[in-house]
Amino acid sequence: MSATDSNDGKKRGTQAAGAGDEKRKRLCKTREAADYLKLSPRTLEDLRFKGGGPPYYRLGSGRRGLVVYDEADLNSWLEMRKRD
Repeated sequence: MSATDSNDGKKRGTQAAGAGDEKRKRLCKTREAADYLKLSPRTLEDLRFKGGGPPYYRLGSGRRGLVVYDEADLNSWLEMRKRD
């Protein structure tokens, strides 16, 4: 008998992938995030530098680390700016 269940392909004896874990984040690079927000990448960079922009992650060390944005954070940032 194999180590996987023929019905769903999951390994036996291990917890189902994602069970109890946070949903995987959809991360966007600066250009993708800017397109999503209908901003220029430069405007998004300025917001990051000056403050007031959406939360972001810097992957890697120092100023040369890759900056990425969680799509859920972009949506929340947009909602906070919604006006009636």
